[in-house]
Amino acid sequence: MADYVVDTNVWVMIDKPISEVKTVAELDCIKTCRKWLEDFLASDDKLILDAQYKILREYRKNVKQGSRAYQLLAILETAPRERLIELFIEFDEAGHAVLPFETTDPVDRKFVAVALKHTPTPPIVDATDTHWSKDHQVLSKAGLIVQEICPRYIEEKLAQ
Repeated sequence: MADYVVDTNVWVMIDKPISEVKTVAELDCIKTCRKWLEDFLASDDKLILDAQYKILREYRKNVKQGSRAYQLLAILETAPRERLIELFIEFDEAGHAVLPFETTDPVDRKFVAVALKHTPTPPIVDATDTHWSKDHQVLSKAGLIVQEICPRYIEEKLAQ
């Protein structure tokens, strides 16, 4: 059993229409995200969220109603509540999580904040965001690990 912080893009990626796929790495990423989320839901692993529900609201806002991601999220939300770890984190006036250091994407600071608040520090699971790679040094210094489940896709995006 493990605890995870999951970036919204993992949920979003599983419903990306095949007609919008541009590379083999992107198609592989869709498959990887589906498998990762399905394996996560089949396990006893836990999802770490903020107690203010900003992460959960972001998930809901970005997945299409009735989609596979929507269905998987509904399964998780109706599972025993001990599958969800809700932690209080502080937000600034702009609605971004307060951190002791700067990151590239202020919107994703909430993922960093809940990871830092949890003991032991869990990995942040990412599929498609390049900013996690750009912030690798500062995150690593803070003891955070970003688990890139689509490294080839990220490499392609960074090379563009």
